[in-house]
Amino acid sequence: NYLKGFLDKNSDQTIFEDYLCENYRVICLDSSNEKYQNGYISEESCELLRQALRRKTGLPTFLITHHHLLDKQFKMPKAIYPEKFEDIIRNSEISGIFNGHTHHLYQGEFAGIPYYTCGSLSFVAELNNEILDFYQHPSAYIFNYDNKDLKFRIVENDSKRYLGSIANSDLYK
Repeated sequence: NYLKGFLDKNSDQTIFEDYLCENYRVICLDSSNEKYQNGYISEESCELLRQALRRKTGLPTFLITHHHLLDKQFKMPKAIYPEKFEDIIRNSEISGIFNGHTHHLYQGEFAGIPYYTCGSLSFVAELNNEILDFYQHPSAYIFNYDNKDLKFRIVENDSKRYLGSIANSDLYK
């Protein structure tokens, strides 16, 4: 799991960071959880987010999670989160939401806020029945935020190189 492997922290710890970066505010809400491979946002994380958003900075605020939040965007299930998470987002001044996990570019809205799933510079996985096929297919967004307008362009390599396959049921053994 990410927390143990990269941060040497227990998987039951909540990772939440609120940064001021030059002319932006970035809130990082970790959605990784050992028990929920597709992501989990806890009540505690919701409360931390609510408290952080009460502190007004006057800066554009961007929320980052690891796991995607929408059912319709990918075959993999979305992160699990309480209903109030969506209400907190909807009633906030968040300018954009970013995540990854699927390694597939996606753009839409979550709770009325612009929402982007970033690609990957490493690989993508495509679910084909119960088999995950892996390809090298780098892709990314380049964003520009100007006067409350979030603009982006997509940068991706058109070629895909097959790397291998694994049964979906074997992935998390």
